[in-house]
Amino acid sequence: MNVIKSIRVLSSDLELLAEIDDYESLVFERSYHDIGEFQIVISKDKQNVDKLQKNNIIIIGDDTRKAGIIKYRQIQEDDKGIETLKIKGYQLKHMTTQRIVIPPEGLVYDQINGDTESVMKHYVNNHISNPVESARKIDSVEVQDNQNRGEIIEWKSRFNNLGSDLIDISNATNIGWEMFIDYNTKKIIFDVIEGRDLTTSQSINPPAIFSRRFDNIKSQNYIDSDIKTKNVVYVGGKGEGIEREIVTVGDVTGLDRIETFSDSRNNENISDLIVHGERALNDLKTKKTLEAEILTVSNLEYQKDYDLGDIVTIRYESEDITLHSRIIQIEETYEPGGFKLGIVFGNKVPTLTDKIKNQLKQIQPEITR
Repeated sequence: MNVIKSIRVLSSDLELLAEIDDYESLVFERSYHDIGEFQIVISKDKQNVDKLQKNNIIIIGDDTRKAGIIKYRQIQEDDKGIETLKIKGYQLKHMTTQRIVIPPEGLVYDQINGDTESVMKHYVNNHISNPVESARKIDSVEVQDNQNRGEIIEWKSRFNNLGSDLIDISNATNIGWEMFIDYNTKKIIFDVIEGRDLTTSQSINPPAIFSRRFDNIKSQNYIDSDIKTKNVVYVGGKGEGIEREIVTVGDVTGLDRIETFSDSRNNENISDLIVHGERALNDLKTKKTLEAEILTVSNLEYQKDYDLGDIVTIRYESEDITLHSRIIQIEETYEPGGFKLGIVFGNKVPTLTDKIKNQLKQIQPEITR
């Protein structure tokens, strides 16, 4: 794999503005459930730097799935007067955070029951591609044809952030999502993604095994955390005081039982409260994560033998640990001195930013699922 990938810069209407390949560093994060970020560091005197403006779009090489939108510019000047530009932004999926879920006229919720793909595409269609209010439409975004993938779920939302809903649906169902550029139609395409099963427990696909033994892991960091774990939730529904409906989800007993409470007073029936509780516990389950820097020259080739969303086998020999885990995040780092690949397998341990986002959700009374 080439050490340096060119950066194509496009306008917001997808017209090519420039190509840049003389930068100091490029870090691009791809996320299966969430919205990845990127950062470019480049000297301000380099060619075409003036095209790196907010709301312009970048593409890494010729891979239109590695595309992002610029949201931050910083110019730093050192003591010698040399200026460096730092550019930050997000995967194109960030566009979904610019909309909230507005219920149809006359209804309390925007609600749908169906397979996961249909549910996710319903919300993108209703609030970005084909909304009732024309001012809400983003003309460049189209929804890919539906293949009805994923489990059957029921989802309802009221004035929630669309991007947050898509992240929550993805985490709850293990279906990923992406937005990429179609050069032929000059459109940004929304679609869901399913990873392949490449574990040693199946016999259909060639397995992808990450292990020191196979010389494809440079360094690794394994986390098994119960710090935020809860396994029984009391869900509060409608009503006040002793009249309030309370449902218990989870059946763990004794010392292993870890309880919490979740407010769901906007839900009207028992089945809704149960679903709310199950999703709350899914967010609070034990976090088993392995973060690893992958050797880019090894027996496994990136984006051929494994890719974002695939379920692979990871072995940590010194701890006698074998995990069959999904690749939920990939960080690509391009620098003149080399190319690095960082991968997160399993459940991502919440960062401070994640915790703040969750706290903000808790205090918004209009939000419900």
